[in-house]
Amino acid sequence: MEPIRVAVVLFVALAAFFITVWVIIPWPKTSLDPDESQDFRLPRNVAPKRYMIDFDFSMEALEYNGTVVIECQALDTTSQITLHENVTMIQWVKTIL
Repeated sequence: MEPIRVAVVLFVALAAFFITVWVIIPWPKTSLDPDESQDFRLPRNVAPKRYMIDFDFSMEALEYNGTVVIECQALDTTSQITLHENVTMIQWVKTIL
């Protein structure tokens, strides 16, 4: 492979890895208060079943877009499920009773 092509493939692979880790693994808040340190986790009555992640990279524009589908199950009756605070758009939510 040409050196530039190897560099591009390596860049895309590393970018996909780090973005995937950033999306899937919730990072803890900086607070040292034990009551606040668990706020980034899903509530105990919500169980994630599947994460589907799709990324679209533009090497020319150095941009990326992504879609994350989170399938989860509420183990108890709940009126609210809180997601990561950096979510920019929720396109749809499907509830199955």
